[in-house]
Amino acid sequence: RSLASDPAFSCRFRLHHRRNPPLLGCFHTGADGPSFEPTLEAPDGVPPGRFSLQSDLDHFRVLGCRHGLVLILDTARFQLLVWDPVTGHQHRVSIPTGFDRLKLVHGTVLRAAPGDVHFQIVLVTDDHEMEESRALACVYSSMTEAWGNLILTPIPFRTMVSIDVLGVLVGHSIYSMLYGTSSNILQFDLEGESLAVIPMPVYLSGVMWSKLMQANG
Repeated sequence: RSLASDPAFSCRFRLHHRRNPPLLGCFHTGADGPSFEPTLEAPDGVPPGRFSLQSDLDHFRVLGCRHGLVLILDTARFQLLVWDPVTGHQHRVSIPTGFDRLKLVHGTVLRAAPGDVHFQIVLVTDDHEMEESRALACVYSSMTEAWGNLILTPIPFRTMVSIDVLGVLVGHSIYSMLYGTSSNILQFDLEGESLAVIPMPVYLSGVMWSKLMQANG
C-alpha cells in the first residue's frame, strides 16, 4: 500500500498508460461534514471510511478537490485545510489578510506537476463594502509557506463569485462564474497573477447558474 500511495508511483502510472487514472469518487459536504462517495463498484470501490477525516466535522466545508488533494474550509477557526486522503497528510493554512472578514470564499488547490510534493492554493471572493464591487484573489505556495500579494479587479455591480460551482482549470488559468445582475466569467491567470472579467455570450447573459467545463479539442 505504501508503494501505491507514493506520488512517484502515480506519476509513473500516468506516463505508462498515457491517460488519467480512474475516478475513485467525490467529496461533498454533508450534514456531518465532509464525506466520500465512491464511484467504482466492488471490489475496486474505495470504502467511504478509508477516506474519512477524523476531526470536528460539523464546521468543515469542502471547497474543492484537484491533483489528489482536498481543500477544506474550517469555518470555526477560519483556516484552510489541505488534506491528502491517500497518505493522510494534513496542512493547515491561515486565511490571508483581506479575506479574514469575508466568510464566503471560493478556493482551488493544485499542483504544478504530477507527483509534486508542493501545492498552491488560490482563494477568490468578492467585496461589496467599498464604493465599487470588486473581486479579490490571493495565492499560497507551500514551497515558501506564504501568501502572495492581494490581487484586485472591478466586477459588475451586485455580482458575486459562485461558491457552489467549482472553478475550472484550463492551462494556467482558473475560471469561475460570477452571478448577480449579469452573468460573467472571472479568469485568474496563475502565471501573470491577474484577474479579468469575461462577458458571457449575449444569448446566455440572462441565464442563471450556468456551468463551466473544459472542452476536449
